[in-house]
Amino acid sequence: LAVASPATVSRCGMIYMEPNSLGYDVLFQSWLATIPKALGNRAKAILSKLFDDYVPNVLPQLRRYYTEPLPTVNNCLVQALLNLLDTFLAEYEEHDDGKEKKSPEQIAEFVMKLEPVFLFCLIWSMCCTVNSNSRKAFDAFLRTEMLAKGAKNGPPVGKSIYDYKFDVAKGQWIDWNSSVAPYVYDSKLSFAELIIPTKDSICYTYLLDILVRNRMHVLMTGPTGTGKTVNILGHLQNGFPEKYIPVTISF
Repeated sequence: LAVASPATVSRCGMIYMEPNSLGYDVLFQSWLATIPKALGNRAKAILSKLFDDYVPNVLPQLRRYYTEPLPTVNNCLVQALLNLLDTFLAEYEEHDDGKEKKSPEQIAEFVMKLEPVFLFCLIWSMCCTVNSNSRKAFDAFLRTEMLAKGAKNGPPVGKSIYDYKFDVAKGQWIDWNSSVAPYVYDSKLSFAELIIPTKDSICYTYLLDILVRNRMHVLMTGPTGTGKTVNILGHLQNGFPEKYIPVTISF
């Protein structure tokens, strides 16, 4: 399509629009129509306001001032945000599989937590593709944005926005290192088999887990030797129920 004329494209039975011409609001509006009906119009209004408050400011800031080791496209980042949000909204879908439906009180309680849930998803979709130096600047920028928008439940001050996970059950932000059980040394393992959890490995494994469980694609990038393969394979082989069968392909 990059070298095809409009006539050629039309013969493929499609209409091609450049991402810049299409914009990202159409993605959000289409997604908004698919969120669980149980959450109601109030959830839609809150999500719409949060999207309008942050996304139009975050994307230009990212493009103008920050460095991405792996370049991204705006619409792709918006879709990543929506995918992450879906992982939190999925349990409020109404299915005929015998699962107990959420009570109105549980739904109302979750709707009250939409702001921190949205901010968490924003951080780990649009704000996380930059390098370490840009992350420091992004941290300061997003905190300023949250202050300007009157955010009531953002990541605690004192550490970076990248140091926290939002725990929906507890309704509070917690340090990544506090979100898992303390490491226990297994003397039966060889040195090469020892994997000591770090803040980064805990964070990325968590994101991998919730995305894969919700049938989302994941691309994990980073410099050589940072443990990407070890963490991915370790979690695919031991972190999921038996119905998940990992297939490893080497390129």
